[in-house]
Amino acid sequence: MLRQNTNHSECGYVLSITPYRETDGMVQFLGETSGLIRLVLPAYYKPKSKQGNLGLEFTYVRYRFNSQENRLNRIIGGDILNNYKELRSNMSWLLDMSLIREVLVRTYSGENEKWVYDAFHKFMQESDSRYQLVLFLVNTIERHGFNPDVSGCVVCGSPLINEFSVRQGGFLCNRHSHRQDSKYLLMMMKGLFSKSDVSKYAAEGKIDAVVERLLQYIEFYFDIRLKTWELIKEIGEYEV
Repeated sequence: MLRQNTNHSECGYVLSITPYRETDGMVQFLGETSGLIRLVLPAYYKPKSKQGNLGLEFTYVRYRFNSQENRLNRIIGGDILNNYKELRSNMSWLLDMSLIREVLVRTYSGENEKWVYDAFHKFMQESDSRYQLVLFLVNTIERHGFNPDVSGCVVCGSPLINEFSVRQGGFLCNRHSHRQDSKYLLMMMKGLFSKSDVSKYAAEGKIDAVVERLLQYIEFYFDIRLKTWELIKEIGEYEV
């Protein structure tokens, strides 16, 4: 027995679009209730297409699409709710968006991932995108059970910490460390993973260095390589 087609309306974010068939596009959509899904946007690449604006990356939209389980669903209409026009000329914003998108897609499991939409939505609403990026990365690490040990040195338990080690999964003391991290980075790592509010301290040091260490941590424990981060390092956008 065939399943009956039902039309569904949902708000969410366009993360990317790529060619699909003929003039159709394949949208990677982060929906408020559906989570991360793929949808076909008909005639997106057709000259003078009326669907053109609905596939713009990093926009907040309301899509109407046919909803059928285990099928590739097609967008039948929609509205742009926010195209973030004032931010699109900002290279830092675009790079942050590309980075958070790659982390989101590469680590998304599909199980109990409502927090992903909520965290991404908050990221899009805040003016300090770099700090919100930090919070998103921390959330990603914690939600997948890769929490580092920030109670003291992971080897001997000493509270006199000297380094945040990716490989060791937490702090190391002077005796067991191989480098000296800044007090700012150590303080931020301690606060972030012990649920302390470090927002007022975030601007006092190089938050880009915190982003870098968190990304190194994610790459190591998720066993992935983030191409966007490699690009950012090449062009020197972050101060680490």
